[in-house]
Amino acid sequence: LGETFKIKIKQHYDSTDFAEPDSSRRILSPNGRFFDLLMAAQEIDSAREEIEEIKAMVKEFKLVDI
Repeated sequence: LGETFKIKIKQHYDSTDFAEPDSSRRILSPNGRFFDLLMAAQEIDSAREEIEEIKAMVKEFKLVDI
């Protein structure tokens, strides 16, 4: 699942010269896009275990959640 997101994100950024989707300004917020993606991924049942691992890393590295 994580690899699918990586591929889709890379394809988007390669085709748009790193533009944010939907004219979002989230790139200006600390970790904004990361937490947007994390929140979206939480809706996928098969991703629950991976999401919990990522949340543990977020807590360990004390990333700013907004």
